[in-house]
Amino acid sequence: MSRRIVGKSLSSPIRRITSDKSTEHRTEITFDKLEKNWFRAALRCDLEQLKRYYAKDHLLLDKKDNFTGFALVHWVAKKGQQEILVWLAQNNADLANKTKGGYTALHIAAMHGRENIIRKLVNDYAQNLDCRDYSGRKPKHYLDENSSRNIRCILSPVKKTDALDVPDANSIPNHKSISPRLLKNDHHKNEENKTRHRPTLSLSNSFKRTKKLLEKHSPGSRAQRTAQSHEL
Repeated sequence: MSRRIVGKSLSSPIRRITSDKSTEHRTEITFDKLEKNWFRAALRCDLEQLKRYYAKDHLLLDKKDNFTGFALVHWVAKKGQQEILVWLAQNNADLANKTKGGYTALHIAAMHGRENIIRKLVNDYAQNLDCRDYSGRKPKHYLDENSSRNIRCILSPVKKTDALDVPDANSIPNHKSISPRLLKNDHHKNEENKTRHRPTLSLSNSFKRTKKLLEKHSPGSRAQRTAQSHEL
């Protein structure tokens, strides 16, 4: 008896859904098909197909995948497609869009070593270098030992104030790490110390003094003094 009741309760809502919401179901299928085609074109980075789908629905530009949270800008950063990146910027796409892990396009470009995308995002579109993902990492934290020097200079530029920083007390002093201003001050201090502790007697004065002492204690000078005393 209970099985029949359960069967009726399960069968009746299904019939109502298919009969009452048939038109709504058809519209959802057509939209999912367009969205699926959009993500396939984004995965291939097919610009012609992307432009065709974008003309049908402008909201697809920043649409995210339900599984990874990837939008078109993330696939572009991963594949290094600079032409599509320029097209996205011209259509006012969100270049700082984040995935489910909090990765921006700059994070993903740093992971895959896409120098052209990194240079374009930072220099032309002023993307934030200090933007952190959901694990607290910046784009420069995803660089490895194989990353080029150009990418490191873009993602972690040297600040002007770093050249005037005083080294730590525990560090070994090095003329390359100390600023020229500090070296100049130390040079003036050394010159002042030399003039302060310089001996007052010159070479000629010391020579005259030693000459007088030698004449005083020499045997010839003693004999002359005794002769002069006897004559007196």
